[in-house]
Amino acid sequence: MVMLELIIISYFGKNKIQYKSFDWKVAQSEHFKVFYYDGGEHLKDFAISVLEKAFDEFKTIMPRIPKNKIPVIIYNCPEDFRQTNVIFDLIDEGVGGFTEVFKNRIVVPFSNSYEDFEHVLRHELVHAFQYEALSTTGALLSNITRVPLWVMEGMAEYLSIGWDITGETYMRDLVLNDLVVPLEQLSFYGGYLIYKQGQAVFYFIEREYSKNKLKEFISNVLTIYDINSAIRRAFGMSFEEFSRKFNIFLKERYYPDVKEFKFPSNVVRITNRKKGQGYFNIAPAIDPNANKVVFISDRTDYTDIFVSTITGYSQRKIISGQTKPDLENLHLLSAKIAFSNDGESFAFSARGRGRDIIYISNLNGKIIKKIDFKELDGVNYPSFSKNNNLIAFVGLKDGKQDIYVYNLRTKVLRRLTNDYFNDLFPVFLDNQNIYFISDRNENIYNFGNYAVFRYDLNNDSIYQVSPYFGKVHYFELRNGNPVLALEYRGTINVFEYNNNRLYKLTNFISAVYSFSFDKSGSKMVINLQHEGAREIFYLPEVRIIDSVEIPSSNFSNFQLMDYKNYKYRTELSLSWLSGFATGDAFGIGGYITFGFSDWTGDNWIIFQTQSYVQDITNATFFLDYLYLKRRWDLNASTYQYWTINYIDAFNKYSYDKILGSGIKLYYPFSRFDRLEFGVSYNYYTRFLGDFTIFGFFLDTVLYKNSFSGYFAFSRDKILYYPWGPVNGHGFLIAFLPSLPFSQIKNNIVYGDFRYYLRFAKRYTLAFRTIGYKSFGEDNEGIILYGPDLIRGWTLDTILLGNNAFITNLEFRFPFIDYLKLGFPIPITISSIRGAIFYDIGSTWFDEEVFKFFDGDSLYTPKSSVGFNISIFLGFGNVYFNWAWRTNLRNIENKAKFSFYLGLDY
Repeated sequence: MVMLELIIISYFGKNKIQYKSFDWKVAQSEHFKVFYYDGGEHLKDFAISVLEKAFDEFKTIMPRIPKNKIPVIIYNCPEDFRQTNVIFDLIDEGVGGFTEVFKNRIVVPFSNSYEDFEHVLRHELVHAFQYEALSTTGALLSNITRVPLWVMEGMAEYLSIGWDITGETYMRDLVLNDLVVPLEQLSFYGGYLIYKQGQAVFYFIEREYSKNKLKEFISNVLTIYDINSAIRRAFGMSFEEFSRKFNIFLKERYYPDVKEFKFPSNVVRITNRKKGQGYFNIAPAIDPNANKVVFISDRTDYTDIFVSTITGYSQRKIISGQTKPDLENLHLLSAKIAFSNDGESFAFSARGRGRDIIYISNLNGKIIKKIDFKELDGVNYPSFSKNNNLIAFVGLKDGKQDIYVYNLRTKVLRRLTNDYFNDLFPVFLDNQNIYFISDRNENIYNFGNYAVFRYDLNNDSIYQVSPYFGKVHYFELRNGNPVLALEYRGTINVFEYNNNRLYKLTNFISAVYSFSFDKSGSKMVINLQHEGAREIFYLPEVRIIDSVEIPSSNFSNFQLMDYKNYKYRTELSLSWLSGFATGDAFGIGGYITFGFSDWTGDNWIIFQTQSYVQDITNATFFLDYLYLKRRWDLNASTYQYWTINYIDAFNKYSYDKILGSGIKLYYPFSRFDRLEFGVSYNYYTRFLGDFTIFGFFLDTVLYKNSFSGYFAFSRDKILYYPWGPVNGHGFLIAFLPSLPFSQIKNNIVYGDFRYYLRFAKRYTLAFRTIGYKSFGEDNEGIILYGPDLIRGWTLDTILLGNNAFITNLEFRFPFIDYLKLGFPIPITISSIRGAIFYDIGSTWFDEEVFKFFDGDSLYTPKSSVGFNISIFLGFGNVYFNWAWRTNLRNIENKAKFSFYLGLDY
């Protein structure tokens, strides 16, 4: 490596760790090739049944039917799913599945229930049909970007589950709080909003027009890739008129509900996203004496645990999530915090080091006990016994979600249930009886209809306590009576079951997703969908509003489909193809990249070369083989490329052709820390000479070989947004020594430290410092070059030496949130950001005198001050820089302007 720009571009990144080695098996049905492993046999049977039924349904709606068998990769639990190598990206806690574009692979885990599993399978199958339709003409990725994301995800939601309670409650909340986003602007949004509002659009089309119009619109949007034209062709109106009719439809649907249901105006609001307290405040637990509330919040962009006074006046973070190896993720989709009965401590589950852990903490955030369940695939919904000696929880193992009890004194784990029925929300009635909800019945192929059951620890017997209620969203006990979050007239509210009757405890207009009572049962905290966020409210008096009829409900059912089993074979095929152009002070070039992988992504071959090659013997290429199946990752590579050095011993520039190969091993200690080591052999064809106004003047050709090692340690605890880092820190220290028998005696040490301080939600102070040293008989001069290193000095000044350092300080802030132009080109731009920066750095040779200051001005180092404006394009930022050179005493009058494409350092 000779340009510092090349050294620093790609070594940061958190680790995706393979804690397990999966022994894959294959089942093939009529339209699907399903990959699964031990413990996933029942999941595979269920998936094939759901997918084949959905395939027959979707083929009558979608404009094109997939030609080949659709690959479906099933993981037994979310933790295994996060280890997938199908894509290189890290998978966050909230991702329930994905469909990979190029091979149309569906990748899903089993998580909370079979009804959720059915939903995600159908949702991702819609994407497979979409990608098939969008691949008929032109480039698939380009066509996908032309269809708004809310259309893609809204279509997938509606075709997979129709119009369901989540869409109903979410949209009612938006409509009645005046938060519906105009469809013309919805393309600039992301997250849960685009799923649910997009789903509502497709519901509106079928409800107000017809099933045939829905099919026509889907066909139009997936074949002409333009939402305006698709709407005009299907409905004979403009996009703006369509949006207006959609808004009228929503208002007519939800405004009458104001008379029947209540807003949370007469209860105590503990969290408020309008005050910067996050959009996702969940899992509230009130202490037995009703003094404190503990909950999970995303207000820092991490998921942390907070404690609050009962009024919400004083709140503080007590446990930080996503920054420690033992606390990589709190469970967002199955979160529960449970107080001990003395109120001195609370329990919660989290993911750390590849497995789920139950933590017991005091109210100051000090971890009292850590209970590690290595034998289980997942752990959630903990609950204390009355004497605080036992913890009941839901454990996931091989696609079975069962009730377990752990004895805190004897440290013995006991499995209470062991079947394919879905058991959830265990709660101790006393020290011997556990209430929980389950869809257990006489047929294991029935699912999704829940009743309350009681497990007696004395005789290991299970008793049904209530009738079946359908979907139960949460469960607790109040004074010994079952209390459930149930669907009711398009809402989710809290009901108590007592003496064979159902009593309403809340009557809110949206959805209550969880709740907690104090020991008297008279006080309550709830997690409510409100104003587009999940918020926490305190009800100082719980009372029965009225009684309601017990809802009628039915089980869902699946039938076994025919399929054949095969042994998994490693078969490599094209997984992606990309091309890009690059430019710098030395010229412009284009590259094309091919990626080949097996179905599960454990083996990769990546080949990159110049897109236009006249002389193959001098071509630039990189060929890499990646083996990712184990915890350690292997990268074997062969390459040829050209680079520029400065050879101090000859006092000349060297234009080198390097043909070489190497092998590297990467061992992750945790999600954040990684050790890297390897060896390489390079054969140099070295052209020595000087640059003149007529080009490079050659006077000597040398042939050298080089053996070198590589040792590095990296840490990445940085929080990234799509355009770059915003908070946290990271560093890398690397050493590249010459090895015996190397003709080039050159050793390199370099390091990079980065720190980001976000002192307000959208304001970040970014700091970076880099150091480099080359030493040995053949030490090489590095050319300090890069568009974001020392801005204002990089385009017309060559900074050269075998020693180098760079320090950057940058204040980043929002500049323009939303800009809509009508002339000269109608275009809408969002997320324009600004920054003020100071850069300083230098290079020098050992024999040169390095002097930092001469009086009150800089001597050897170069520095600049300036500002930039950046626009996020979805795949990167375009930067416009104005930099003034300065020696700290004087600042040049004229700014140096530059622009480039990239990401924030």
